Amino acid sequence: DTHVQGDLCWHFCACVRIFFARTVTMKVIHCPSLQISPLCQRVTLVTGRENVTPRALPSIQNSPNGLRNGASKLKASKATRTVKCAAMAEGPPFRWQGLHHTGFIIENLERSLEFYCDKLGLEVNEARPGPEKLPYRGVWLWLADDMIHLMELPNPDPTELSARAKHGGRDRHICVGIEDIAPLTALLDQHGVPYTASASGRPAIFFRDPDSNTIEVGENLKWKNQ
Repeated sequence: DTHVQGDLCWHFCACVRIFFARTVTMKVIHCPSLQISPLCQRVTLVTGRENVTPRALPSIQNSPNGLRNGASKLKASKATRTVKCAAMAEGPPFRWQGLHHTGFIIENLERSLEFYCDKLGLEVNEARPGPEKLPYRGVWLWLADDMIHLMELPNPDPTELSARAKHGGRDRHICVGIEDIAPLTALLDQHGVPYTASASGRPAIFFRDPDSNTIEVGENLKWKNQ
């Protein structure tokens, strides 16, 4: 009788695990990507997506062995997975010209001008429309052949560094090229502007403006039909 009870208990536990694993799999398929719930937070890690919230980790670690093993297998397969862009068969019916400008939301125009002009040496493009034509304060700055549009507007994003990614490369950012990065890092050090180096080891850094907008600068980048 003891052996029979043990076998029944083992089979019962096995069925429960299989049912639980299938149930989670079904919910993974139908779980809305924007839904914020404990289940979706677990699903984010199991499916291998990168935007894992800190609260998701304990729930996965305390889950049954099937989920832990599944997460490990998916994490291992993620390294060999490639991302492909489904291009149009004959290309788009238009031709992109390139990036015209990047818009940054700022809190104080004078403070931003001190940072971008006095510390980084950018110049204002006087030909672009200003407050006399736009319903907010702002300026356009030349950045080589491109521009940055500073807009003094309410910011929907948190500006406190504690609420943003520690490394700017994991936050929204723009990337610009430079011939020699050493004079720039010396200038940033002179003005007390913190920056982080690229984890890849290439000559590139990330730093933020006073409103936590991130700028990546890479040495001798190749782009624009180069």
